[in-house]
Amino acid sequence: MDGGLLLGPEAEEAAEEEEEDAAAVQGGDGEEVEEGEGEVDGGGELHQAEKPLLGRPPRLRQEGHPRRLPQVVPSLKEEEGPLLPPVGEAGEEGGELPLPVAQGGVGPRVGLPGDGARAHQVPKLQGEPRAVYKVGLLAVQVAHIPYAKPVRRLEPKPVARIWGGSGLGFGPGIGEVWLAEAPLLVKLLDPADWLSVQVHPPHEYALRVEGKPGKYEAWYVLSPGELVYGLARPVSREELRERALAGTLEEVLRRVRVEPGQVLYLPAGTIHALGPGVRVYEVQTPSDLTYRLYDYGRPRELHLEKALDVAILEPTPLTLPPPEPVLGGERLLSTPFFDLLRYPLAGKLWVRAEGPTLLTLLEGEARLKEEVLRPPATLLLEPGEEAVFRGEGLWLAALAKEGA
Repeated sequence: MDGGLLLGPEAEEAAEEEEEDAAAVQGGDGEEVEEGEGEVDGGGELHQAEKPLLGRPPRLRQEGHPRRLPQVVPSLKEEEGPLLPPVGEAGEEGGELPLPVAQGGVGPRVGLPGDGARAHQVPKLQGEPRAVYKVGLLAVQVAHIPYAKPVRRLEPKPVARIWGGSGLGFGPGIGEVWLAEAPLLVKLLDPADWLSVQVHPPHEYALRVEGKPGKYEAWYVLSPGELVYGLARPVSREELRERALAGTLEEVLRRVRVEPGQVLYLPAGTIHALGPGVRVYEVQTPSDLTYRLYDYGRPRELHLEKALDVAILEPTPLTLPPPEPVLGGERLLSTPFFDLLRYPLAGKLWVRAEGPTLLTLLEGEARLKEEVLRPPATLLLEPGEEAVFRGEGLWLAALAKEGA
């Protein structure tokens, strides 16, 4: 039976053959060969090996009859059911496993059904978790099995702001809800008034002046309205300073009308501000460095000289390439620091993380195993981890890249 467990008569035949194999590897004094010390050649004989065979599964052949070992092979086809052996409820994400297994190490906690089967943790190979199973005298290495550990759910943190609205579901005056702080900073913003006109420093400047990384961000628009994106025309540093101090900065700012579903990338140095009622999903590198240029007369500190050091003094292009199709959704934005993807949920959705990924449910309702998720539920998937959602809704995914 290719890629599966031996059942019925085949299992009995395999058990008899295994007993014969066990007898064949007995030493002269009756002691068994230790795990990993025997190697099987094409003729069906076992010989002593100098090194353990944890790097590849051993081969066992009989003349004219190749013998298959029990194994678990992940499948991406929905109709094939659970991705773990069909024992009890195993196979769902974070489900109970059929056997007790070794704790600790870096591999997944997994096991094979059957008497005498034991799982051993081994180091990761090329970034993918592995497990070595011992069935009788045979050591079998199996690739990563999804759902071996639960997906991590992050708790939202409401933050009151003087410009905060009441549209995020956490009460009045809540301007921000922090959904994640690593590997990226992800927030929901709900302004009832204009945010300050501000700018963020690039990495090089921030590391030199502040001793920490800079900030690059993007907005996914949730409600319509107006915002500031860069300048309407080129200006000098001195003009920008004078206008900020005189309260006439708005005359040279570029105001843009936005609609739900629109994406805006704000590289470091871009002058920007959110307008009243424009709720957004914000993803950014994990830094909250902000330099205020102008704050509409509110009694808060400005950072004029630092803002002038890093501000782009000419209009910033506001163009994005069309979305790129990906499995189950589309990539809306790709930057040197993060990608932003959108996944509609209509019945069932399978997601595999290419890198550290933050998933946020923006609309609808989703079920992950037995847990019901509602906005703004946010989950963290590590590279290679997978999740299957059922329901109706819309997910955004922020994928962190090296250097974020």
